[in-house]
Amino acid sequence: MIAAGLVFAATVAAALAGGGPVPVLLPDGESAAEWAPALALAAMAPGTPGTGPWVIIAPAGGSWWLVVHGPDGAVRRAEVVPARSAAAREELAWLAASLLRPAPGPVAPAPAPAPAPAPAPAPARPAAPPPPTAAPPPVPLATAPVPPPVPAAPARWTWAAGGVGGVQRGGGERLAAVAGLAVETRRPDGLLLGGRTTAAPWSTLATNGVAAPMRRADLDLYAGLQHPAGPRLVAGAGRSWRRFMGTETDDIDAILPTLHPGVGWSLPLGAHGAALPLAWLGADLQEIQVAHDDTVVRSPSWTLGLGLALRRDRLPGRG
Repeated sequence: MIAAGLVFAATVAAALAGGGPVPVLLPDGESAAEWAPALALAAMAPGTPGTGPWVIIAPAGGSWWLVVHGPDGAVRRAEVVPARSAAAREELAWLAASLLRPAPGPVAPAPAPAPAPAPAPAPARPAAPPPPTAAPPPVPLATAPVPPPVPAAPARWTWAAGGVGGVQRGGGERLAAVAGLAVETRRPDGLLLGGRTTAAPWSTLATNGVAAPMRRADLDLYAGLQHPAGPRLVAGAGRSWRRFMGTETDDIDAILPTLHPGVGWSLPLGAHGAALPLAWLGADLQEIQVAHDDTVVRSPSWTLGLGLALRRDRLPGRG
């Protein structure tokens, strides 16, 4: 077989009129070293096509296209099975060599190169736009006048007044009924200032066996917060007037400084009123001492009260 291949290669070389090895362009991924022995048998070698005869092996899907440009200028093609062995590569080289030999008869000339595509026509110049015309004056739209911004209103105080009633015990007295009046002013944020006066005209002093009629009145100034949901917390200070009425001695008056924290809950009554359940704690800042049978008795200094205030809002004043 090798001898026949050498004879065939000599025949091809003679047919190519003494030219060098025909360059063969291999498919991508194919090794030139593996193809060199098979191509040498057919007077070919891996290389790039030039102006003379050449061979191109190009993949086409699952097969290869064998394209041969012979010395006569003819181009021949054949679809072949991809060569995966040395024997297959030799057979493909022999096939290429046979396609390189000029045919004994007339050979169809190579197809003329396709004519160069005609240049695309230049795009038509767009027509010149018409000269601008004067636009009509805009028609004013009827819009509502925008009112000037309204400055934020200052915090306003609301005045309220009402009555207070309840019971209290402490300061040396027994449980006694109290009644009074309260006036206060409040802001929308809940801050409040006020004053309250209460009186217990029928009270009884009862300290360590001492029992005597007693009168009491309290005046307080306070400040606090009233939450919109109802809770109320205040604290104040004031004066408490006490009159101890003796049966065999003159009445004794005392005025004591006091502190009065308190809590409550606002329950709306209509658009301008509220009911306020209250609880307060009084603390005397001065001690009371009662003498009885040569014995000095200290009176308690605390007072606890429970009551109800009915409040009526008044005209608002300026903050």
